[in-house]
Amino acid sequence: MTSEVRFGQVSPRLLENLTVWFKIPPMGTVRGREVKFRIYPKDHLPVHAHAKIGAGEVIVEVRRDGKVALSRVHKVPVVGDVKNSEIAKVLAEAADLAKAIRAEWKEMQK
Repeated sequence: MTSEVRFGQVSPRLLENLTVWFKIPPMGTVRGREVKFRIYPKDHLPVHAHAKIGAGEVIVEVRRDGKVALSRVHKVPVVGDVKNSEIAKVLAEAADLAKAIRAEWKEMQK
């Protein structure tokens, strides 16, 4: 019996090999109660994170004063079909995790 990989699925082993072969640094992650924030390596300023929620993504920035908001530098900070309640949830969790998001973002820029 052979294992079949469908379009859009990548086995963890293949992903690990691709990361090594192409020297792709791992993505940073900060986990909240219901939201996982992703931080890309060598990403641009301002400090920000991508939150997958519902059927889309919300990009939030963490400002120097520790406050969070929808990203101002991304033309579309909310991508896909995201409800207002989901945006509010992302912003609330990002506010609770602002220090952790900022620290992980700085780590990913090394």
